Amino acid sequence: MAITFEPARLDSAFGDSEAVLALRDGRLFAVLSRLGDLHGTLFGHWYVEAAFTVDQQGLGAVFPNLDAFEAHVQRQMT
Repeated sequence: MAITFEPARLDSAFGDSEAVLALRDGRLFAVLSRLGDLHGTLFGHWYVEAAFTVDQQGLGAVFPNLDAFEAHVQRQMT
């Protein structure tokens, strides 16, 4: 299972404009946004905005980096 990330921009009033589309084997399965300074200690972390899987694992979760998100997905798949 290959996970890739495509950069995207969010139209957000909260300043969290950096995002990625997460693709698994070329199919969109999640959208993550990078949290801005409004979020204090979570600044720079990645928030799962949307998940397009049957069980929606990880929806609303926060990860310190995209590698941690990818490891979480890999654990959920096994």
